Amino acid sequence: MDYTKYNKSYFDVINDRYSCREFTDEDVSIEQINMILEAGRVAPSAVNFQPVKIIVLRDEKIINEIIEKRATKYLFNAKTIFIICYDENISWHRGYDNVDHGVVDASICTTHMMLAIEALGLGTTYVCSFKEDLLKEILNLDKNIHVSAILPCGYKNEFKPHRERKELKDLVIWK
Repeated sequence: MDYTKYNKSYFDVINDRYSCREFTDEDVSIEQINMILEAGRVAPSAVNFQPVKIIVLRDEKIINEIIEKRATKYLFNAKTIFIICYDENISWHRGYDNVDHGVVDASICTTHMMLAIEALGLGTTYVCSFKEDLLKEILNLDKNIHVSAILPCGYKNEFKPHRERKELKDLVIWK
């Protein structure tokens, strides 16, 4: 894949990214989708177990079913939707209390993908408001697969100023 035509700096990407909820009708190309998936693929995971599964949803029938069954209402008319999941049978579970880190791994993958989407000049928003049981039924997912996030993706049809962010002094504790 040729990344050279996308030369936005990392700090430009993280500062320019915003939650985009309006998309044009222009299709995201397969090349762009593959670049976004590659960004997710190389994301770190606990003990490198790589439990993440990514569903690329472009089937209008399935998208409409998700909306009709009210699995989520936050697809924002996007024609390309990434559904980031993890397999609890593969994810690392912390030894002393068995806490499953699959959702953390999926979140790291999601972040990588969101930043790649911005670097490609596209938009997305992090959707975590969904009914997992309905999504699993519609997408025919096994019991051990858990949905972590949804990324509707497309060309931006809106440009929003950034929301105020907390100051570092409100986030950082120095010891």
